[in-house]
Amino acid sequence: LPLKEIPSHVFSEVMRDLDLVVTVAHAAGVIVMAGKPTLEIRAILVHENAQRRGLQHRVQVDAENVYIQALNGTQYTVHLNSGAAYRNDSELVDIQPEVLPSKSKVFLPFAEKDEVALELIRRVFYLAG
Repeated sequence: LPLKEIPSHVFSEVMRDLDLVVTVAHAAGVIVMAGKPTLEIRAILVHENAQRRGLQHRVQVDAENVYIQALNGTQYTVHLNSGAAYRNDSELVDIQPEVLPSKSKVFLPFAEKDEVALELIRRVFYLAG
Protein backbone atom coordinates (compact mmCIF):
# COMPACT_ATOMS: atom_id res chain seq x y z
CA LEU A 1 0.00 0.00 0.00
CA PRO A 2 1.14 3.53 -0.58
CA LEU A 3 1.98 5.21 2.72
CA LYS A 4 -0.82 7.76 2.41
CA GLU A 5 -3.41 4.92 2.25
CA ILE A 6 -2.38 3.37 5.58
CA PRO A 7 -4.62 4.53 8.42
CA SER A 8 -2.64 6.71 10.82
CA HIS A 9 -3.44 4.59 13.89
CA VAL A 10 -2.24 1.41 12.12
CA PHE A 11 0.95 3.15 11.00
CA SER A 12 1.53 4.46 14.53
CA GLU A 13 1.11 1.00 16.11
CA VAL A 14 3.41 -0.65 13.57
CA MET A 15 6.11 1.98 14.18
CA ARG A 16 5.73 1.53 17.94
CA ASP A 17 6.14 -2.24 17.59
CA LEU A 18 9.15 -1.78 15.33
CA ASP A 19 10.73 0.56 17.88
CA LEU A 20 10.17 -2.05 20.58
CA VAL A 21 11.83 -4.77 18.46
CA VAL A 22 14.87 -2.57 17.81
CA THR A 23 15.14 -1.61 21.49
CA VAL A 24 14.93 -5.21 22.69
CA ALA A 25 17.45 -6.35 20.06
CA HIS A 26 19.84 -3.59 21.13
CA ALA A 27 19.47 -4.49 24.81
CA ALA A 28 20.21 -8.12 23.93
CA GLY A 29 23.52 -7.15 22.35
CA VAL A 30 22.42 -7.46 18.73
CA ILE A 31 24.15 -4.87 16.58
CA VAL A 32 21.45 -2.66 15.15
CA MET A 33 22.37 -0.52 12.20
CA ALA A 34 22.18 3.12 13.16
CA GLY A 35 20.25 5.43 10.90
CA LYS A 36 21.88 7.96 8.62
CA PRO A 37 21.27 10.91 11.01
CA THR A 38 22.98 9.03 13.86
CA LEU A 39 25.99 8.20 11.68
CA GLU A 40 26.17 11.83 10.52
CA ILE A 41 26.20 13.05 14.13
CA ARG A 42 28.90 10.53 15.07
CA ALA A 43 30.99 11.61 12.07
CA ILE A 44 30.67 15.28 13.07
CA LEU A 45 31.56 14.53 16.69
CA VAL A 46 34.68 12.60 15.69
CA HIS A 47 35.71 15.21 13.10
CA GLU A 48 35.25 18.18 15.45
CA ASN A 49 37.05 16.46 18.33
CA ALA A 50 39.94 15.53 16.03
CA GLN A 51 40.26 19.15 14.89
CA ARG A 52 40.21 20.44 18.47
CA ARG A 53 43.07 18.08 19.32
CA GLY A 54 45.09 19.02 16.24
CA LEU A 55 44.65 15.62 14.59
CA GLN A 56 42.86 16.76 11.43
CA HIS A 57 45.81 15.64 9.26
CA ARG A 58 45.83 12.13 10.74
CA VAL A 59 42.09 11.52 11.30
CA GLN A 60 39.72 11.58 8.33
CA VAL A 61 35.98 10.83 8.45
CA ASP A 62 33.56 9.79 5.72
CA ALA A 63 29.91 8.65 5.85
CA GLU A 64 30.72 5.22 7.32
CA ASN A 65 34.29 5.14 8.67
CA VAL A 66 37.02 7.00 10.47
CA TYR A 67 40.49 6.62 8.94
CA ILE A 68 43.43 7.06 11.30
CA GLN A 69 47.13 7.40 10.59
CA ALA A 70 48.84 6.47 13.86
CA LEU A 71 52.12 8.01 14.99
CA ASN A 72 53.88 4.68 14.35
CA GLY A 73 52.70 4.68 10.72
CA THR A 74 49.97 2.09 11.13
CA GLN A 75 46.67 2.80 9.40
CA TYR A 76 43.43 2.07 11.24
CA THR A 77 39.77 2.19 10.26
CA VAL A 78 36.96 2.50 12.79
CA HIS A 79 33.40 1.79 11.63
CA LEU A 80 30.96 4.53 12.66
CA ASN A 81 28.07 2.12 13.18
CA SER A 82 29.63 -0.73 15.13
CA GLY A 83 32.76 0.92 16.52
CA ALA A 84 34.83 -2.01 15.23
CA ALA A 85 38.47 -1.09 14.61
CA TYR A 86 40.64 -2.59 11.87
CA ARG A 87 44.38 -2.41 11.26
CA ASN A 88 45.31 -1.95 7.60
CA ASP A 89 41.63 -2.44 6.60
CA SER A 90 41.60 -6.16 7.35
CA GLU A 91 42.85 -7.18 10.80
CA LEU A 92 40.29 -6.69 13.56
CA VAL A 93 41.76 -4.84 16.55
CA ASP A 94 40.32 -5.96 19.87
CA ILE A 95 39.82 -2.83 21.97
CA GLN A 96 37.77 -3.34 25.09
CA PRO A 97 35.45 -0.47 26.04
CA GLU A 98 36.73 1.60 28.92
CA VAL A 99 34.57 1.32 32.00
CA LEU A 100 34.31 4.71 33.64
CA PRO A 101 32.77 5.62 36.96
CA SER A 102 29.55 7.58 36.48
CA LYS A 103 31.24 10.74 37.83
CA SER A 104 33.80 10.76 35.02
CA LYS A 105 31.39 10.42 32.12
CA VAL A 106 32.25 12.64 29.19
CA PHE A 107 29.44 14.97 28.19
CA LEU A 108 28.76 15.09 24.46
CA PRO A 109 26.15 17.75 23.66
CA PHE A 110 23.48 16.56 21.24
CA ALA A 111 24.72 12.96 21.33
CA GLU A 112 22.11 12.09 23.97
CA LYS A 113 22.76 8.56 25.21
CA ASP A 114 24.78 7.37 22.23
CA GLU A 115 27.40 5.30 24.05
CA VAL A 116 28.83 4.16 20.70
CA ALA A 117 29.73 7.78 19.84
CA LEU A 118 31.64 8.16 23.09
CA GLU A 119 33.44 4.86 22.56
CA LEU A 120 34.25 5.84 18.95
CA ILE A 121 35.93 9.02 20.09
CA ARG A 122 37.93 7.15 22.72
CA ARG A 123 39.06 4.55 20.19
CA VAL A 124 40.02 7.12 17.57
CA PHE A 125 42.24 9.04 20.00
CA TYR A 126 43.70 5.85 21.43
CA LEU A 127 44.62 4.59 17.95
CA ALA A 128 45.84 8.00 16.75
CA GLY A 129 48.37 8.00 19.61
